[in-house]
Amino acid sequence: MTATSTPQGRAARRRGPSRERVVIVGGGAAGTLAAIELLNRCAAREVVLVERSGALGEGVAYSTRDDRHLLNLPAAAMSVPAGDPGHFGRWLGQSSRSEVDPGSFVPRRRYGEYLRAMLARAASRQGGAVRLEIIRAAALAARSHPAGAEIELGDGRTLAARCAVIAIGQLSAHAPWSGASGLSRSERYVADPWRPGALDRVGAGDRVVLAGSGLTMADVAISLAGRGTRLLAVSRHGLTPLAHARTPAPGLAREWAPGGRLVDLARALRREAETADDWRSVVDSVRPQAQELWRSLSLEGQEQFMRHARRYWEAHRHRMAPEAARELERLIADGRLALRAGTILTVREGPDALEISFRPRSGTRRETLSASFLVNCTGTIDAAPQPLVVSLLRQGLARPDAHRLGLAVTGEGELLGARGAQESLIALGALRRGTLWETTAIAEIHAQAVSLAALLVRRRVAAS
Repeated sequence: MTATSTPQGRAARRRGPSRERVVIVGGGAAGTLAAIELLNRCAAREVVLVERSGALGEGVAYSTRDDRHLLNLPAAAMSVPAGDPGHFGRWLGQSSRSEVDPGSFVPRRRYGEYLRAMLARAASRQGGAVRLEIIRAAALAARSHPAGAEIELGDGRTLAARCAVIAIGQLSAHAPWSGASGLSRSERYVADPWRPGALDRVGAGDRVVLAGSGLTMADVAISLAGRGTRLLAVSRHGLTPLAHARTPAPGLAREWAPGGRLVDLARALRREAETADDWRSVVDSVRPQAQELWRSLSLEGQEQFMRHARRYWEAHRHRMAPEAARELERLIADGRLALRAGTILTVREGPDALEISFRPRSGTRRETLSASFLVNCTGTIDAAPQPLVVSLLRQGLARPDAHRLGLAVTGEGELLGARGAQESLIALGALRRGTLWETTAIAEIHAQAVSLAALLVRRRVAAS
């Protein structure tokens, strides 16, 4: 792997042809998986991976350094090579010089290390046939033209390419309560709990409100558990993720018919779960068809799902490691963590604490909560929109999807803008959320990366 940092390297970039270059913006799990597949399948002569932090294979999901934060799937379900579910476990065993149970839930940081190792292996296997270049810079803007795409970087360079892959994770979202904008400079509001040092100020005796009760909340609660803090998690339904079984039940072969009503699907799932040996096998049987089922719903049906069923589905579908679930249960039993169902309405900073206006789900009367800190655990970062996305939207090269969860895309992931599909601009991962719904887990992202590589190989053959 190489990085262009010298004047000679920058000059070479300006002179080099772009028709055999693919630029990937975003070096998290999605971008790294895309690079791995493009290299393995020789889908381009040159693959350029642009990541502003310089940390590859991590993103939000695998950047944690706390080994109490475990993968949400066993090692056997996280392998990169298709058809080799034991690969990740063998890699773990080789790197740690000890045998690893493929059914174990290992620290999440190890998966970031694994993706970097797989990227290095993919680059070295090509023997120079495909060049991988890694650039540490921010992508500020994109342009599309008949010959391909251009990505403008924060260091002043412009990368010309046959295709640009946008793999920047979830779009930024502002906190959904009034007064949040005034908290941007407050030391009591943690907008991004994954930012290094974000929770360092939280200490013994502090009362911490966690906005959200999903997987991010569980990680933050486990991190803060030993500091003598009092934790209160607030979410609309007050639901926490359920746990994986220590010994998974046998897979359930079940065909779920697309095109029906959401209520009929929910009833069918409930009936199956009531008679199954393990309800998890019923939920998991939906996964291979989840994207097809989502697309078969009408726009109204999708909105209905998000209003009424989304949190219940996520609690059952995106489960915790058994060890994490037991730790969360201990925190609740010991009184160190409380759960409340309801909605945060306003947040104001007082002289000694945050005053949080809260409406319980079971009533209409407001309550006021006093907190030393408020931590955003909703899974989206309260931040300014990414300049690259702003650029795409302003030029009409992209538009939000119907639910404003990401960007509108074709079945191949090409951005849909004012002038239709942009063949040279392809979204990967969470940006496809509104179109596919299930698009944030490694299995779905990897499948997209494989399809992307196949698409670019077909285009390359057609152009030759």
